[in-house]
Amino acid sequence: MTNVYPEEESYRVVLYSTGGHTEMEKAHFCKEVSDHYGIPLSLMKKIVDRCPIVIKKDLPFKKAKLLAIAFKSFGASVSVEKKKNLLPIFLEFATEKNWRVELESSHLRKTSGGAWQIFGRVKNRFNEELSDIWTLIQLFDEFGDLIAFEEISLPVNPLPQNESSPFRAIFEGNLPIQKISVSFKTASGNPLPARDNREKKEWIEVKVPELEKVISFLPTPFKPEAAPPPSIAPSSVITEREEQPLVEEEAEQITEEIQLVEQEKLPSWAAEEIGPGFEKIPLDRPGEDEPPKEPVKLESLQEVVETSAIDWPLIEKEEEIHAEEELHLDDRMDEPSEEKSGWVDPGLSRSEEVDYPLVSRPAPLEEKKIEEVIPCVWMEEFRKAIVAYEQMEQNPFKVWFEHLQRENGFESAYHSILTLLIYTRFNQTHPSDTALENTRKVFKVALQWDLPSEEIPPLEGALFFPGEAWRDLYIRANPKLQEVSHRILEKREWELSDLDRLIRIIPHMTARNSRWAIRFMHDQIPEVIVDISRMDIDVSESVYRVASRLGVVNPLFDYYQGKNSMGDLKIQSFARSAFPDDPGKVEEPMSRLGAGDERGVCYPTEPRCHHCLFESFCQKLFTGFNPSEKGMVFRS
Repeated sequence: MTNVYPEEESYRVVLYSTGGHTEMEKAHFCKEVSDHYGIPLSLMKKIVDRCPIVIKKDLPFKKAKLLAIAFKSFGASVSVEKKKNLLPIFLEFATEKNWRVELESSHLRKTSGGAWQIFGRVKNRFNEELSDIWTLIQLFDEFGDLIAFEEISLPVNPLPQNESSPFRAIFEGNLPIQKISVSFKTASGNPLPARDNREKKEWIEVKVPELEKVISFLPTPFKPEAAPPPSIAPSSVITEREEQPLVEEEAEQITEEIQLVEQEKLPSWAAEEIGPGFEKIPLDRPGEDEPPKEPVKLESLQEVVETSAIDWPLIEKEEEIHAEEELHLDDRMDEPSEEKSGWVDPGLSRSEEVDYPLVSRPAPLEEKKIEEVIPCVWMEEFRKAIVAYEQMEQNPFKVWFEHLQRENGFESAYHSILTLLIYTRFNQTHPSDTALENTRKVFKVALQWDLPSEEIPPLEGALFFPGEAWRDLYIRANPKLQEVSHRILEKREWELSDLDRLIRIIPHMTARNSRWAIRFMHDQIPEVIVDISRMDIDVSESVYRVASRLGVVNPLFDYYQGKNSMGDLKIQSFARSAFPDDPGKVEEPMSRLGAGDERGVCYPTEPRCHHCLFESFCQKLFTGFNPSEKGMVFRS
């Protein structure tokens, strides 16, 4: 299930070279752009010296086309590239050191009958052969909840050193897939550290007929007799445009945007194509560690917009130069990230195969942090509504847990942590009617090491798991639950990220459940000390929809494209403004109110505002359409 719509496709503009590559032409190009757009000449020289380079990414097509036309009119060689609409797939337990297996390739294929096939190759990189290796493939929905999984043993067993084995899994049915994870483990369930060795191709060039009509404004002496094809880069810098970085990596990266405010004259055909009705893009997004800076103004293309000015983010800065001057760049082409990821186009037929690398990559659009408090005159009313929700919606597990604490029902702090993790793992849906019932059945016998399976009572089934299968999976997970509980208690004081990674080692423990368990430990188990003030909330469709109607985000501009996208940053900042010590307080109420079933009232369209907890102060914006459908653009 992907939420990428044609009008929201993402494009970028790449600058390859200027004129005929001579120093005189470069100097003239820099001077012309600097004079027309107000960009410092020294900055333009640095940009040109770094060619090929991405001028701006994540633009609508019309804006990308306009930007390319503006640069080409001064003699530059540019192209417009489109970002593939991709579904993220992740390699779990990935590491860059001490790995034992290496994921060489992965493919996704959708059959004509609607089934998904996931297959690939894994190589043994350990110094000896590996036996009984299993592949675990998990499917998650948009809320991060597990909806299906498959365990497959490798057909090559044992797997010799430096040899590879294929794997394949098939999933039937119309599943609402939003994320897929792949991991490798031993027969006993211990995860194997893995290295991701797949390549990625994320951008494809698109033809823009209007670019071919653009006449360079360079004076005659500077115009080359025959323009050579655009040069990608020296061989020492880049070999393949799609697969290698265009410039060498620098140490620090920060981001600043430059704006176009006015429009300079273009040929009449360009004005007709572009039209005067662009939205204004706000750029008040200071970085985390730097004060807000006055953006450089770029004046351009007056004929296009006579009634209103356009603010255009043109070039973002990603590097900090050691000198006083700073280079304002957007992104180096296809720069390799620390992780690699893969995706799949859900519209593929049987004969079309996807061969994209799989990795978690935060949205690259805005890498800035919004730390300022979002001013809301109704913030105090919002806080009171959240507190009222917590009082009305008492979690049955919390009531039962507190009762055991008062009655000394736990043998030790370790027992209380283990019980919490057991419940959290059982709670595969929110809310779950069976998670507490199953926890009551096993929380006492779970203390035993090497617990005989016959001592585990029958359990109620969970989403996609019948009772007997869910019981077998619990028996296999219990040693890991015990181990994690011991490690939590041994360390006592935890960094949030470290504790989250540890808890997610437990089989079938989702990111959402891990966050819930950490917040519960912080509130109810004094033996565990963890600061949850920096915890991010899960931005689901429900949360984004409620935030849009409250006025926290604008779905027409503040797109949610994953972690660190503008929609994500604004919602996280709002949550921290509301509850600085525990921003996670807002997640469940907002998610529940925005649920598209009988539990919620903030429906995708025509919300039932008179039944809403926030009705007295909600701005009631964007009620005529689904803000989540418009503003949530899921990309890798």
